[in-house]
Amino acid sequence: MSTLTNPNPTVDALPTRPARRHWTLRQISLVIVLIGLLITGYLSYTRLANTSIVCMNGSSACDIVNSSVWAKFMGIPVAYLGFGVWAIFAAVLLLEPHVKVLRDYGYMIVFGIAVFAFAYHCYLTTMSITRIQVICQWCIMAHTTMGVMLLVAGRRLYVNLNGTNA
Repeated sequence: MSTLTNPNPTVDALPTRPARRHWTLRQISLVIVLIGLLITGYLSYTRLANTSIVCMNGSSACDIVNSSVWAKFMGIPVAYLGFGVWAIFAAVLLLEPHVKVLRDYGYMIVFGIAVFAFAYHCYLTTMSITRIQVICQWCIMAHTTMGVMLLVAGRRLYVNLNGTNA
């Protein structure tokens, strides 16, 4: 005669695993903001200190782009504007849990700014390729980072408007 074991072991008998932590879209956005601040912070620093931009392949393409007529908007260096946009993203995302209007509409604000910022990046990249005829690697990194931010902000907007989980 064989001994029968309980086919339904209790939960206590099962080995426990630590709960898996999932990143929220807001947390992912904050990581993207940090990357954007680093890129535009470096470009702003080089503009402020009037130093050459270090390109990965040793070219001077970034300096050519940075000294072009398109490197300023209404007299303000575009690098400063980019840094300001990322700072606004950071402020909205960090204050979202604490300020009611940002808790209710922060995801819309971030998406709206990301749409316009990405469109402006597209314009600047087009001018860099067609008019200046050089490509700045730092500008492409900034453009790509803004594109990723737009995708994540769009997903946040979709999730919040439809009430689904991310």
